[in-house]
Amino acid sequence: NLFLSKMSVAVLASSGGGAATLGHTDPTELLTAIHNELRRIQFSSPNNNSSSSSSSQDDDDCSKPQQQQRVCPGIRYALFVLLHGGKGLDGVDPNSATATLYTVGCDNETTKIATTNDDTTTTTTTTRSSLLHVEAIFEGALTKVNEICKRFDSEIIAPSISRGETKGLISISSDPLGVNRASFEAAASHNIPVTGSGGTSLSAAAVALGVSLVGNAGGSVATTTRTRALSYSYALSSAWCNASYNPLIMAERKDNDDGGGGGGVEQSSSSSSSSGPHIRSVLEACLPSFIAVCLACRLLESIYQDTVKNNDSIHLTIDDESDYYNSVGHLMWQLRYQALPTVCCVVAATSYAPGHGSTVIMSAVVASSVCSGSVLGGLAAGWVVSCLVDRALFACIRFGVPATMTNILVAGCVGSTVALVFAMAQIIPALIMFTNTIRWVVRMSAMNMASHLSSGWSSATIPYQWDGTGIGFFIGCVFCYGSKIGWYHSIFLPLILIEMERGEPSVLGAVDECTLVLVSAGICAANILSGQQNRGEQA
Repeated sequence: NLFLSKMSVAVLASSGGGAATLGHTDPTELLTAIHNELRRIQFSSPNNNSSSSSSSQDDDDCSKPQQQQRVCPGIRYALFVLLHGGKGLDGVDPNSATATLYTVGCDNETTKIATTNDDTTTTTTTTRSSLLHVEAIFEGALTKVNEICKRFDSEIIAPSISRGETKGLISISSDPLGVNRASFEAAASHNIPVTGSGGTSLSAAAVALGVSLVGNAGGSVATTTRTRALSYSYALSSAWCNASYNPLIMAERKDNDDGGGGGGVEQSSSSSSSSGPHIRSVLEACLPSFIAVCLACRLLESIYQDTVKNNDSIHLTIDDESDYYNSVGHLMWQLRYQALPTVCCVVAATSYAPGHGSTVIMSAVVASSVCSGSVLGGLAAGWVVSCLVDRALFACIRFGVPATMTNILVAGCVGSTVALVFAMAQIIPALIMFTNTIRWVVRMSAMNMASHLSSGWSSATIPYQWDGTGIGFFIGCVFCYGSKIGWYHSIFLPLILIEMERGEPSVLGAVDECTLVLVSAGICAANILSGQQNRGEQA
């Protein structure tokens, strides 16, 4: 436990200069993500059978015998200066700009920091918690926020580095030559690893103060919360002795201080796919988009009947390209063939890889470009994207790719690769043929079905030729029975959505309305009209 207590991390952060990142306006989300990823770092702790003389040496010595795995305590201290309005710090007036100071763990030793603002004194005291607690302690002019942050930095974080309590420093667009100078000087004198993002601040810390930068520390343009959290964690684990880090596996959960402090760890986005929603649930979650597209197409058809030739395909005869892209026909084509596959792809990707946020959304949109006309293709592409983004991200970090380039590769190249593979493998045409067959079977009229069933039989063999009477009654009975035994969400609703794949109404949806919706509406209407006051009698 003494060994683990020394492997905690301090974070010095701000909104950044140009604020060309995602997540810079939510300190709680960013710090929690970093904390959770740091908690996935595992150590082979020193052997407890070592002699008392050897135990007095530095506990993180690589030469010591190893035994069981322990997890990193995560963030011990954090200072985060957030400029209001989502602005960057480049070129702001510190006297007129307002900001908020967020902290983690800075009052663990019941330290009291008194701040004065307009002759009003505010004292903030926080007790230590095993869970990460991000607290906004002061809001005011940027100059005053910087003064308070500088006091925290010199009175709490820098001494913890000097005492050996903090073994890693993460800098996110901090101020190593001003507000955070004390901590960086302590990090340089004790040679603890420093990583982070924000090229200007990190280069100043390395050149002027001689800190030891590790990992792919560099610029922050186009980075996200997930990208930075993984990058920082891998960099520190690579610099520490006997440490290993893999974001693709679920971390050991320890919510007490004996496990090294820090809070519980969320499951990684890649491992969540094993316990994620069923693919049917993802498809059914897109129902609002299916209804909206169907209504929009129907509305456009009724208004512009001369433009839309038929329900099966849109024939455009516009020669001028600018007129084409402004035509109703092109809008109809986009709604019928591109909108729903894109929605399904994005929803699937974000459902199975929720931790990646905008990165997986961008990748899914690119991958959906090959899925025109197939919602099943969109679901498949989104699932593949969710499986690849974590692996691609970690591979880039392991090979030392800068954070900005990492996000470009993950957000762009993963989606492009999935689209290329799907196109070359002819997956989408096969899925379109499959859904077309389903629609043909479902929409076959009763007369056609009767003729197909009775084909090959002579009138002498079957004296009465069935004309399809009663098939509606039979399908209605199947719907009513199936809704009672779980067929609705597993069979009926997916078939309804496949029918609506091209923005067209669904035959099975009409059956659903007649057999289930209207019946339920009738029961509710009867209860209302009966005027019963007792809820027990109504039930």
